[in-house]
Amino acid sequence: LYINIRSLRNKVGELISIIYEKTDTVHIVVLTEAWIYPSKQVLFNLPGYAAVRHSRHSRGGGTCVYVKNTLTYTTKTHDVGILGDVNILSL
Repeated sequence: LYINIRSLRNKVGELISIIYEKTDTVHIVVLTEAWIYPSKQVLFNLPGYAAVRHSRHSRGGGTCVYVKNTLTYTTKTHDVGILGDVNILSL
């Protein structure tokens, strides 16, 4: 499931409803424009899912991926060098 959420903070209840309506088919949820500050990340944990996040240090942006606990995954960090403020998240 992919959603450009444009601020998870005010839509987390709606997101939970969508995920749990389709709980048998939604194994990975990808959110762009999550707008989650690192200090607030713990507020957006979803039961049954592991969260992998990459937040910007400025306003807006950020990526959040929820992976169902039954899946095995690893994460990778990418050095984007001169590209600047770019989010790249690999699972």
